[in-house]
Amino acid sequence: MVLTVGKAYVKAALHVTRGKIYYDTGEICYEGDCVTPEGYETMPCGHGVEYYKSGVIKNRGLFQRRGLVC
Repeated sequence: MVLTVGKAYVKAALHVTRGKIYYDTGEICYEGDCVTPEGYETMPCGHGVEYYKSGVIKNRGLFQRRGLVC
């Protein structure tokens, strides 16, 4: 059975780790709590910091797979 990204994300959220996500060009995009759902790339899940490609902080707070929650 293949899980949809939403169901895979919820299942993976039981095992949150600290990590970093990078833009395709190598600059840091996100640093903080992450999950890697089975069959998908690493996604934000918890407290972290999102960056512009220039390295300037874009958002700081609580994140889910689609971005900043609060």
